[in-house]
Amino acid sequence: MPRYKKALLITMLLSISLACGVPSVISEAVGSQDSSQVAEQSQPESADTAALSESETTDTPKLDYNVEIPTEVVSPDNLLNLTKSYSYIDTNTDLNRTYVVLENNSTDPLDIVTDYSGKITWFDENNQVISEWEQNGMNTNIFPQEKQLFQTYVDKDVVNGRKIGLVRVELSNIKTFTESFNDPVLKDKINAQQWSHPFVTTNPGEFQIQPWAITLSMGITKVNVQNNINSMIKPEVVGIYYNEQNEIVGIGGSGPFELPALGSADVDVATTNLSSVPVRMEYYVEMPFTMSVVDMMNVISP
Repeated sequence: MPRYKKALLITMLLSISLACGVPSVISEAVGSQDSSQVAEQSQPESADTAALSESETTDTPKLDYNVEIPTEVVSPDNLLNLTKSYSYIDTNTDLNRTYVVLENNSTDPLDIVTDYSGKITWFDENNQVISEWEQNGMNTNIFPQEKQLFQTYVDKDVVNGRKIGLVRVELSNIKTFTESFNDPVLKDKINAQQWSHPFVTTNPGEFQIQPWAITLSMGITKVNVQNNINSMIKPEVVGIYYNEQNEIVGIGGSGPFELPALGSADVDVATTNLSSVPVRMEYYVEMPFTMSVVDMMNVISP
């Protein structure tokens, strides 16, 4: 079975676990439809941090920490940058996962990233290629000053007992709205918008360790999210976790939820993939990325 189909299957299983009351981590999807993905909206740093809080009782469950893998990123020096990355070996499943945060740095309303190509290469300790994943034409909609999370993994059967020494992530062929659409009416509509970025902001509570799935534990935070646009949307929250050296030691997330127009909602953001104890957290909101720009405009500016 192709890796992207496996990834979509995992997404379905995670969705089922969320429906059963277990907070799910980031969805396993590529671009906007395959085996690795992304999405998020940026927030002010001061609003994104929260203190680590664990119960001091002897009954406090402990997290199984994963093995972090060195990661390097290559992206064009333009509006779409790979700002954060994290790769690790899951000690429970032996999956080798990679997360990358894509950030649209432009302030031009028309610089909506609508398409890009991605490539991820896994190397062993001798710099020999273990596996490559590559896809051209990943349709998306990363609005200016917003973010998106990209994820993929390599199966343990492909690794076949070797040790991954490096993961390299590369972006190319980035296209924007003006390069992909010839629609003057929609162009004028986008230019006329007075958007407040990020589209959605967060106010996180304390990070806690809680039991999950019999012998496992998870890190979880209750996050209040505020919708800054006058339309109901169905986003997800992404969590990024840091150690004392300001290095990323984990990625987490919520499932999709309904957020009323100009309203707020509380959502659990969970992670089971930490590689060490986090001391600082960031949370941002991932807008629905499977929609086209036209569909998104109908949602956020009907």
